[in-house]
Amino acid sequence: MVLRLARDNPAWGCRRIQGGLAGLGYRFGASTIWAILTRAGVGPAPQRAGPAWTEFLTAQAKGILACDFLHVDTIGLTRIYVLFLMEIATRRVHLLGATTTPNGDWVVQRARNLMLDLGKRAHRFLIRDRDAKYTSMFDTVFQAEGVEGVTVAAREGADVAVATDRHADVVDHSPSDACGGQAPVGAVTGELTVALGSA
Repeated sequence: MVLRLARDNPAWGCRRIQGGLAGLGYRFGASTIWAILTRAGVGPAPQRAGPAWTEFLTAQAKGILACDFLHVDTIGLTRIYVLFLMEIATRRVHLLGATTTPNGDWVVQRARNLMLDLGKRAHRFLIRDRDAKYTSMFDTVFQAEGVEGVTVAAREGADVAVATDRHADVVDHSPSDACGGQAPVGAVTGELTVALGSA
């Protein structure tokens, strides 16, 4: 029965065959099905049409940008949001700005400033989450430079977040000083001083 289902449904893997058998009243473990298929010389189900997420990131790293927000809580219980962007290939982080009230217009202006700074570097993709602060105008700024926006769900974004969270971690664990907690953000780059009045 296992071999027949595998032959009739070549795209099915062990778990799908297990579900099909369960629907017919047969209870087999996925490892048992795998063993039966392996003994019969039937290989695994073919891969999906596209590359896996990690394969995509590895192959395209030179052309990928990733952006996200992190936040810094100050001694005065003020939350400062920092928009940052990372060039995946070089791990270079650009701190685009910090504010207590991020909104779509603020994010778009930071994207425009970034594109002026980056110039004509060869970037093809911008990975971002589905936050409402990334408006259609934000995407348009990057599309004008030939950078395609790729929105990811929270689970997929975890692969990108692994790299970007290291930088957020530096901010979260830096000691704050008497400047209202603004020193950790400046400590990340050594050159950025957060002045809430300019945000």
